[in-house]
Amino acid sequence: MPVKIFVGRLSDGTTKDDLLPLFKKFGNVVECDVLSNFGFVHMESEEEAQVAIAALDGYNVKDSHIHVELSTASTQGRKKRYEQKGPPFGRPPFNSGDRQHPYSRHGSSGSYDRRGGVPSRPQQSPTSQREEYASEQVKDLLELYFRDPYAFDQYAKTYYYGERLERLNASNRTFDNKRSSHECQHYLASKMFFEEAERSFDVRTFTTWIDSTKHHSFTISIIYMFLIYLGQKFMQNRKPYSLRYILFLWNAFLAVFSITGAYRSFPEWKNSYFIKGWHYSICDNSFYEDKITALWAFLFAASKFVELGDTFFLVFKKRPVIFLHWYHHVTVLIYCAYSYSDHVSSGRWYGAMNYFIHSIMYTYYAITALRIVRMPKAVSISITSLQLVQMVLGLVVTVSVLKAKLENQECAQSLMNAILAWLMYFSYFILFIQFFYEAYGPGSKKSSPDKPVKCKAA
Repeated sequence: MPVKIFVGRLSDGTTKDDLLPLFKKFGNVVECDVLSNFGFVHMESEEEAQVAIAALDGYNVKDSHIHVELSTASTQGRKKRYEQKGPPFGRPPFNSGDRQHPYSRHGSSGSYDRRGGVPSRPQQSPTSQREEYASEQVKDLLELYFRDPYAFDQYAKTYYYGERLERLNASNRTFDNKRSSHECQHYLASKMFFEEAERSFDVRTFTTWIDSTKHHSFTISIIYMFLIYLGQKFMQNRKPYSLRYILFLWNAFLAVFSITGAYRSFPEWKNSYFIKGWHYSICDNSFYEDKITALWAFLFAASKFVELGDTFFLVFKKRPVIFLHWYHHVTVLIYCAYSYSDHVSSGRWYGAMNYFIHSIMYTYYAITALRIVRMPKAVSISITSLQLVQMVLGLVVTVSVLKAKLENQECAQSLMNAILAWLMYFSYFILFIQFFYEAYGPGSKKSSPDKPVKCKAA
C-alpha cells in the first residue's frame, strides 16, 4: 500500500520535477503533487518512505530547507482546504463569488418555501463570512507555526505587513493611516535590505576565501600584540585622550550589529533546539547552507577582527590592558577563523550566545561612553555574570560534542576542534572567575560603579 509523505517549506517556483528525482533515489514514487508552498509524495512502501524522510528532511531545494514527514490528518486536511478554497495564503476573499454559498440550495432569500413548508436558512452576513475566512487563515498560520516556526517567522511577518500596507494605501489617508503606512514601509524596506544581502551571499566563495586565509589569523594576532606594546610606549609620557564621542559611535555600531545578528540568528537556533532537539542543535551544521544564518555566521567570524579595535581605545585612554582582554581577543580570532572554514556545528550555539551577550554589553558601553547617566555597579556585575553563564553554556555544548564524538555519533565537528574549544572555554571560565573575584569580591578596591571586562567569548 502506498505511503503518503508531506513535504513542506517549499520555495516559490518549486515543481514536482524538482522533488521527483530526490525521492526516486530511495524507492519507487507512485505519485507526486506540489500545492503552493507544500506538496505530497506517495511512495510504494513504508520502509522506503522512512528512509527518504530521514535523508531529505532539511535538504536544500532552491535555497529552502524542506521539511519532510509522514502525512497526518492535519496535513491531509490542509490539502483538502487547498483544493476547495485555493492557496492557504493570499487567496481571494470568502465572498468573491467563486464559491457556492453553503445555503444556496434553500434559495437566495430568507423567506419560507410555502409549497414545502420548509424554511430556508438565512444567508450569512458579510461579517460572518469575513470571520470564517479569517478563522481559516489563522488555522493555516498556526499549522505552519507548529510544524516549522522558522519558516513562519520568515514568511508571516512579511505577509502581514505587506497586506496591511496594501489596505492602508487603498484607504483614506488619515493621520493614523499615514503613520501606520510609514511603519509598514519601514519594516518592508529593512526586510528587503536584509533579504537582498542574504540572498546574494555566496557561502562557497566566502568559505573558500576564509579557508585560504585563516592562517593569517596568527599573523594578525602577532601584529595586534606588537601594536599594543608600541601604543603603550607611545602613550607613556602623554595624557590620555578623551575619545568620548568616537567611543560612543564605535560601541553603538557594534551594539546595533550584535542586536541585528541576534535577531537574524535566533529563529534558526530556536527551531533547531526546541523542534529538532539537543543533539541536532550541537551536531548538525546545515545552518551554514541557509543563506540567512550562513551570512551572519560569516559576519560573526569577521567581527572578531573588527573587535580588536576595542583594545586601542584602552591604550589611548591609558587604561590597563589585562591578560584576559588580549588573550581573549587573540584566541577567539584564531578559533573563529578555523571553525568557520570547517563549518563547525556547535557554531550555532557559540554565535547565538555571543550575539546576545554583545547586544547587551555594547549597549551598556555606548551609554556609559557619553557619561550622561551614571550606571549603578549592579549593572556591570550583571553583565559580567552573564559572561560567566556564557562560559558555562559553552563548556556544556563542547562537552556534549566531545561525548557524541567519543560514542561515534554523527557530529559535524572534528575531535581536535572540540578539544580546543573546551580548553578555550575552560580557560575563559577560570580567568573570568578570577576577574569577578578581584573586581567585585570581598576586599576588592572597586567600590565605585565600574564597567565589566571588555572581553567577548566565542
